[in-house]
Amino acid sequence: MKYVFKIKLSGLSNPEVWRTVIVPGNYTFFKFHKVIQLAFGWENLHFFKFLSTENGNCINIYMPHEDDLDDEELNFVDATLETVDNIISKGITHLTYHYDRNDNWIHDIVLLSSSEEDIQHPKCIEGGGMCPPEGCNGVHGYEHIKYILREHPDSHEARRCREWLFMEDDEEFNPNYFPESEIEEINDILSR
Repeated sequence: MKYVFKIKLSGLSNPEVWRTVIVPGNYTFFKFHKVIQLAFGWENLHFFKFLSTENGNCINIYMPHEDDLDDEELNFVDATLETVDNIISKGITHLTYHYDRNDNWIHDIVLLSSSEEDIQHPKCIEGGGMCPPEGCNGVHGYEHIKYILREHPDSHEARRCREWLFMEDDEEFNPNYFPESEIEEINDILSR
């Protein structure tokens, strides 16, 4: 089986940040996590989990670490064991993916389609919007960066933002940036 998912970073607009990916059904949620990390440009530095309460199912999938366990998360499913096929077979078509407890990035995941075709590797097929940098204090921090670079591009704070984003001094910030070449690079890595 293969599944096509649209994944959108919640809380961001103008532009929205989203990716559409194809994932093999036999992929574990740990591997799905890695696909999301790569497709969005995250650095895989923080805790993650998948959640769904669809169809009366309460699903909480993540990597167990003793020091990360909260009381509410004791009834979890191990991300290295649970497959996409198994969750979809329960009628789940919408999940959320949470990344980084401090910045609290929430990604809405919607199943767009499925087919019997077996595929070996995941693939990113389209997307839009530049992913925020790690550690920017979540949605509000990223919106502030966009505001500073748009409204006060010559300020000291804008220079600090450019350094943090590894931008050249004369480089213009484009939050819509997600070129075809980036999709090709993502897919090259996913195919290995």
